[in-house]
Amino acid sequence: MIKNKVFLVAPAIKTEFWKEFYLNVSQNKCEIEIIFVGHEKPNFKLPPNFHYIYSDESAPVCAKIAYEKAYELGSDDDFLQNTADDCLYAKNHFDRMIESYIKEESKLDQGTPLMCSPASYTNGVKNLMALFADAQTTHPVDIRRRREACERAGGTEEDLGCPLEGPALPTGNFSRISTAKKAGEIDTSYSGIYWDCDHAMSCHSIGGRVIIFEKEEASPVNERKNSNSRLYSIFGHKDFKKLCDSWDVRSHDGETWTITKVKNEQ
Repeated sequence: MIKNKVFLVAPAIKTEFWKEFYLNVSQNKCEIEIIFVGHEKPNFKLPPNFHYIYSDESAPVCAKIAYEKAYELGSDDDFLQNTADDCLYAKNHFDRMIESYIKEESKLDQGTPLMCSPASYTNGVKNLMALFADAQTTHPVDIRRRREACERAGGTEEDLGCPLEGPALPTGNFSRISTAKKAGEIDTSYSGIYWDCDHAMSCHSIGGRVIIFEKEEASPVNERKNSNSRLYSIFGHKDFKKLCDSWDVRSHDGETWTITKVKNEQ
């Protein structure tokens, strides 16, 4: 019986975590292939299923290189997950992701692109995993982002056209390689982050489904507390604005979102 295979791809420079990352993700029955791209070379030998590619380009460019390597090594039916070298996963995490993915896939018309992610929690509270919150939000940041979404759509809630949160954005896009290809190339014009969210928005825009699994379906992902990640603090505001400005998001039925790439965005 042929095993399912998952390609874990990432811009990655924290080589001090790589050995533990490898042991962590090896706790699955499915086959694992790791592709890390970045400017920090490991000073230890990597196993055959752990690929390192040198690049001193930006994180989005490194991600694009990793995706393209996965396309070269894998088949369209294989799975692909963009990750980070400071992530840690529960035992059999990817076995469960594959199981949940195939279950959701069976509900869709054949050929419909499907992208998934586990839910994210902070202190037991589920985080917002969407471009903006629903109309009933009370958190000041979410209120502001909802208002900005209305302004982009034309100025009012009526212009936005739907009271729901939306569109769904994964933390780490998990899909078949065929779906990643259909969603198009990684947008390397982002400075450091949110290129993966842009890829998820592309999946939305081509009629794909983007689904966030509850913790009963897939274990949440844990990031190290002291990994010295700086991309968000440096590029977060700029790249999130670019993400929002790159997509026209509104509803024409009051229940679902219509998502279109903005032409000639700056």
